[in-house]
This record gives sequence, C-alpha cells and structure tokens, in this order.
Amino acid sequence: HLAELLKRTALHGESNSALIIGPRGSGKTLLIRHTLEKLMEIKEVKDNTLQVHLNGLLQTNDKIALKEITKQLNLENVVGDKVFVPFQAKSYISFLEALKRVTVTVVPDFSFSGGI
Repeated sequence: HLAELLKRTALHGESNSALIIGPRGSGKTLLIRHTLEKLMEIKEVKDNTLQVHLNGLLQTNDKIALKEITKQLNLENVVGDKVFVPFQAKSYISFLEALKRVTVTVVPDFSFSGGI
C-alpha cells in the first residue's frame, strides 16, 4: 500500500501522508528506502519526485528542517542562521512548487513519508 500511495503522490500530485511506526530497529527506514528505490525505477515517478531525508534527532524544529530541505534540494546557501535562495529559484513561488514534489523521510524513532 505504501508504494501505491507514494506513486499516486508523485504522478497525480495527491497530498498523501503515511505514518510508519514501530520500535527502533524494526525496519521502518528500510521499508521506506526500499519502496522509494523501487518507485524511482519508474521513469514517470523519477521525473516527478524530489526526495529529502530528515533526521528527527537533528532537525528538531520547522526552521532547522526547512534549512535542511532547501539544502538537499540545492535551492539555497546557508550562512549562519540566514538562508539565501539562488537566482535559479526565481521566487518564493518556485520554491513552494518544488516543495510540493518532495517526499520526506524522517528517521530514526519514527518515519514520515508524504507529498507536500
């Protein structure tokens, strides 16, 4: 079911979420990574998906998480606590459009994966 949910998110722009819960070491992250790896073999999915991986122990608030997302998407330069968006991300709107296509994985104690 997870693969189909993520596939619909990528191909149809559905705003889906999945909460994967279980004890540490039970394979939550492995499940998500394996599912994403298989889905990325589908050209249409790969062309419509951006992946961001967040660590729930490191990205502890929205500001830190947003910095990490923009960093992984190569949309910014971080200097201290300031984020500078490069010229290719022409506007805040283009940044938000990029975020709509993101699949987020948060590890380790619990994982969240969904389209934004």
